[in-house]
Amino acid sequence: MAALVAGVAIGCSGPTVRERTETPLRVESASHVDPQHAKGPASDPRRAPTEYPWNVAGEASLAELLWIALERSAWLESGRAAAEAASAASSIDGSWPDPRVTFGWYAREVETRTGTQEWSLAVQQRVPLPSKLARLQDRAGIRARIARLRYEARARDLLADIVAAAYEIAYLEEAIALTDEILETFDELRVVASTDDDRGVLALERLRAEAQFVTIENDRIALGEQRAVERERLRALLQWPRESPLPAAIRIPSPPALEASLANLVDRAERVNQDLRIADLEYRARRIGAKIAREDAVPDLTVGATYIGTSRRPDDVDPDGNGEDPVILQFGIDVPLGIGRRRAESSRAARQAESAAADSLVVLDDVRVRVTRAYWRVVDAARLHSLHDSMLLPQAAAAVEASRARFEERAEGFASVIETLSAWHGFRIARARAMADHGIAVAGLERAIGEPLERKTATTSGPSSQSESDADEEAPR
Repeated sequence: MAALVAGVAIGCSGPTVRERTETPLRVESASHVDPQHAKGPASDPRRAPTEYPWNVAGEASLAELLWIALERSAWLESGRAAAEAASAASSIDGSWPDPRVTFGWYAREVETRTGTQEWSLAVQQRVPLPSKLARLQDRAGIRARIARLRYEARARDLLADIVAAAYEIAYLEEAIALTDEILETFDELRVVASTDDDRGVLALERLRAEAQFVTIENDRIALGEQRAVERERLRALLQWPRESPLPAAIRIPSPPALEASLANLVDRAERVNQDLRIADLEYRARRIGAKIAREDAVPDLTVGATYIGTSRRPDDVDPDGNGEDPVILQFGIDVPLGIGRRRAESSRAARQAESAAADSLVVLDDVRVRVTRAYWRVVDAARLHSLHDSMLLPQAAAAVEASRARFEERAEGFASVIETLSAWHGFRIARARAMADHGIAVAGLERAIGEPLERKTATTSGPSSQSESDADEEAPR
């Protein structure tokens, strides 16, 4: 298969996302997942997870989930079956039509000088232009490669969606854990404030602190609801049976660093992006179709032979050639009476080729825009991620330590320390959000390019949809 899909080059290391309410599942081993080497389900794509040789444990890596999706997805199975069906078309479209055999029996025998004609056997073969057959075969081969690329595009989009869902779940899990932690801290401070009368905590301060507590508690509920939605989305993408629990923990890696330049990535996408290659191949197929339509004006030749069974005349009559069976050789051509129809077909095919050329230019511009947009999203997300790690979060943590120290020394009020803690909590949530956005942005960039940023070299086990002839007749750019 041809190129990949977003987010698949990621490995198995990284933070752990935990779901405490479901029975854990772990995949013991899985190969690196790349749609170029995905063959689709070997049997029933909806088979139960217990049919896989995995041990039950508490977690699965993101790469393992991607591999599961390639094994289970009925959507990919549909695309793979369509690609395999299209691959058989070249041997169908490029073949000669079947010969026609006719057997006739004379209801009334025909008496001739050399005997009575009783039956006949005729064979006819339609002979198309050899160039037309060759072009039909070429077009069918291109259609097969288009079907293969469409299958790869399905795998690319499916795996990119799974990567995005996994990072989103990672964010929600971390945000829930952080929110539980800050709520416990608030509870401790509330106890201190309510039991230490010497502090003289004002009612207004208590009210402000309670408002902060209720707000964060409501955020905790909303995060749990969002997590349930994302896990259901992941279940649907994996086509996981409802009676089987999802992995209780998902190991996701840190997003890879973006080292390539925008120009390099755009050039790479122009070579490997499935949508663009489909558009180019569609243009080539339309060009071949226009040539086929022009050749349709040349009539096909029909050749054949008829053998007539003849009985001998009586013995008293023995002319020359008595009882010999005549053979008739036949040659014919189609009479092109529908000249207007053929001209219209040729004109339509030519216009379709022009339309495909224009579509290819549109797809090229769209791919460039998508890669550019995704590139700057990765750059912005990486910068924000780094900013939280290197400056914002350490500064907020230092402010919290200072505020709590002043609170213990009775140099700062209860409401002030609560607000400082709330701000610190907000920075921690923002840092988790920034990391998830970074991972999702990388997946989006890989989807736009059509393969992972860090391409893994491997031997593919199936026919490749990209060949050296791809550039033979590309759409004009």
